[in-house]
Amino acid sequence: YQRRVHGEGILKTLGDPVTMDEFLSYMRKPYQGPTQQDLMTALQAFDGNDSGYLKKTELISLLTTLGEKMSEEEVHQIMKDVKTDDEGRVNIEDFCKYLCTPVPSMTPNIEDLQKQLGV
Repeated sequence: YQRRVHGEGILKTLGDPVTMDEFLSYMRKPYQGPTQQDLMTALQAFDGNDSGYLKKTELISLLTTLGEKMSEEEVHQIMKDVKTDDEGRVNIEDFCKYLCTPVPSMTPNIEDLQKQLGV
């Protein structure tokens, strides 16, 4: 249902039928998903005592059962790099920063490679 409603919103924005140029223009736009603040607000709603922390097990449960559910494999991949305190809790702000930090590009700079290879 959610995707259908979102799809209808796109059609209202672009028109129906969508021309190829409109489609390509729309697809070139950067992803505008939730912000770091949106994520923090959502996770803080589950922090019952306003400690700024969630138990790692709670966080795993939230990520695999609510909203756009992640697979357990995806969550465990993320969680292996997340720091916990002595009580097994994750700092919400640090976790949100971690999730929202862009991954460095893996595309090599051709000029640098050519210099390294002496080309």
